[in-house]
This record gives sequence, structure tokens and C-alpha cells, in this order.
Amino acid sequence: MSDGSVIRRIVIEVLERNEAEVSPQPDCADMFLIVKGEIFEIVAIPEVCGRKLIHYLSRKFTTPIHHFYNPDMAPPRSFDPIV
Repeated sequence: MSDGSVIRRIVIEVLERNEAEVSPQPDCADMFLIVKGEIFEIVAIPEVCGRKLIHYLSRKFTTPIHHFYNPDMAPPRSFDPIV
């Protein structure tokens, strides 16, 4: 998106591809538990994530910021097909 926002599906995919575990929280809309190594946090991830949230997640979970805006650059998951 041109204003620096990214959709939730891409945010979760990029976090997972950068070795974070992302789990939705039961009975809490838009709330997700994110765990990467010893770092964890429950975060509200709306359907469209703004630039501030993207930058926060990038810093907190040591995920390169450019992966959110160009997910093809994120490392592949072990079950991703090779094309």
C-alpha cells in the first residue's frame, strides 16, 4: 500500500518466515501472541497495519523492515515450494 501500511496476512507471513511463531488469541479479535526466541508479546494486529506498527514489529522481533514491504525477500519457510 502506498501509505506504508501492510495487510495482516503479509505481516504474519513475514514474521513467521523470520523464525517467529504467531498464534491468534482465543476470544480476542485481532490479538496475536508473537514469540521469537526469548522475546514474546501479545500484539493487536489489525486487518491493515500502519507504518508505526510495522516499524515496532521490525525492531521488537528483529525482522528486516524491507521484508514487510517486499515479502519475496523474506527467507522461505521449510514447507514453501521451490519455484
